[in-house]
Amino acid sequence: MRRSFFLATFALPLLLTTSGAQLSAADAKASELDLKTERVIIFKDGYCLFIKKATFTTDKHGEAFTDDVPDAAVLGSFWAIPEEGRLVSMQAGWKTTEETKDKETICKETIEILLANKGKQAKIELHDKTVLSGAIREVLVEKTPTLLAEPQLEALDVSVLSSVALTSSGVPRPARRRPIRPESTETHTLTTISGANFVLRTDDGDVFLSAGSVRSVSIKDMKTTLSKSMKSTRRSKRLTFKFPEGEKKQTLSLMYFRPGIRWIPTYRIDLRQKEGKNLAQVSLQAEILNEAEDLHDVPLDIVVGVPNFRFKGTPSPLVLEATMRNLLAEAAPDIMGQQSQLSNAMYSQRSG
Repeated sequence: MRRSFFLATFALPLLLTTSGAQLSAADAKASELDLKTERVIIFKDGYCLFIKKATFTTDKHGEAFTDDVPDAAVLGSFWAIPEEGRLVSMQAGWKTTEETKDKETICKETIEILLANKGKQAKIELHDKTVLSGAIREVLVEKTPTLLAEPQLEALDVSVLSSVALTSSGVPRPARRRPIRPESTETHTLTTISGANFVLRTDDGDVFLSAGSVRSVSIKDMKTTLSKSMKSTRRSKRLTFKFPEGEKKQTLSLMYFRPGIRWIPTYRIDLRQKEGKNLAQVSLQAEILNEAEDLHDVPLDIVVGVPNFRFKGTPSPLVLEATMRNLLAEAAPDIMGQQSQLSNAMYSQRSG
């Protein structure tokens, strides 16, 4: 895991501050929160308060959403506050999206070459030296989806979730520093071709042949790539916010305490003489260790002290951490149901 370090030097006061239904694609983009980190307040014990803000327009149902869900937040400290009006509810759940597209792959088997050139004139030489000429009428194959491993994805030039994540509008989102957890995954399947026989239309009629009996194939302007169907399934977290009015512009602040950023103090003493007096100036230098989220041009407030939370070590269920879901399942199995139901867990908090 990479770590980010910052150095800041301040005078010694107690608080040290540095300044600083299906929707169309257009509708979905308008109702998606583009959260910007406004400020981070860092405590000495490795906990911090994130303050984020976004301006958006609710859809016709009064809802807006974000897939930028934090991976950690202290129980009872996850707050969403609208600038005007009231927020009816905030709901956390899982969203699964599927996308299918064609991918050109290199033919590696004779049967794939025959399929890629179906309909073309071909000269087929068999192992017994027999030569047949005609059009490739039919290639008898079965198409089966096969799960791709990461090396295969790299060979196909397919981005993986751990490197680039996309918003629902298709805009790349900066990569997260933390490794992707099992419950936040993206899988890819590619259609594989299996078969052994084909039909060649010759002047004497159709000939049924085995691809395994073919020694060589001659085709003018032979195509050596085959279009295969690749299906990508992405499972990600989503926060949905419900407002009383639809199609209205809103500004929302999202705040939460989480572990992952700490500051380490070092002190410097500057001894000097001024007007015959011996003076000592004490300065505090803060080294910031960030293992939480990427921060770019974000003001930081560094606090000398630590917050006191009763459930400091318990994550909020709104971040959909597997440990919290398992804890709730053990505490209330009748309510939470079986593990298979937990995979689609959804939590919400409602005002009023």
